[in-house]
Amino acid sequence: DRDQSLLFVFYFILLSVAVSATGIFVLSIGYYHHVFVVWFCVIMASCQFSLLRSIVPDPASSVHGYNKYLAMAKAFYFSSISVLALIVNAILTYQTNTSLIVYGFDWVNPSLTLFIRDAFLVSLLCLPAAAVWGLLPQVDTFLIYLTEKIDMYVFGGTAVVSLVAGVYSLARSILAVVFFSAVSIFAFHIDTTEKDEPLNLMFSIVFATIFTFSYLLSRSASNPSFLLDLFKNKCNVNDIEARDDK
Repeated sequence: DRDQSLLFVFYFILLSVAVSATGIFVLSIGYYHHVFVVWFCVIMASCQFSLLRSIVPDPASSVHGYNKYLAMAKAFYFSSISVLALIVNAILTYQTNTSLIVYGFDWVNPSLTLFIRDAFLVSLLCLPAAAVWGLLPQVDTFLIYLTEKIDMYVFGGTAVVSLVAGVYSLARSILAVVFFSAVSIFAFHIDTTEKDEPLNLMFSIVFATIFTFSYLLSRSASNPSFLLDLFKNKCNVNDIEARDDK
């Protein structure tokens, strides 16, 4: 009710639809019974209410007064945990007799899958208590941490300072991996080795490309604002904006 941005209004509408849809599918699992069904519906209603009406900040908020990121926190976490529970439940439903043993432990064990699904469903019931105690970070903080850790532990990236930088750094790493994979597949299917030549030309090109771009990515900043400023300076965007102001 206090939001003046059309973009955030669209986000709130999208989250409200996601809460309703995921809540219906979670109830269709048949895990909740009796009073827990009522309590789950109350949690759904509280998530919808937090999107419609400004709320008092909880201990997780770093802003005094209205906080738009905190307003969508309960609905975001409710939808995310519900989607995870539905995915695990689908895996449990269509699980075959296959096994994946790593370090002597079967990671496709039906008992483990059932335990994970039940843990997600129980955590949904504890969502209001987690919000009151300030255990749920703001949505932007959670997404910054998530993109940063994926980029660091999967692609070897560095720390980021904002959500835009986190998304940019993760997208840059994914595009680099896709590009390197395409070059490697192309080089694998082309044989440029002569009969009397012990070296492969495409093999050398692939490794030279990987080393060059890896060094470039390791030395480039994760904040895209520098590239945006460079683009404005090269295209004289600042001069055009100054002329328009005059």
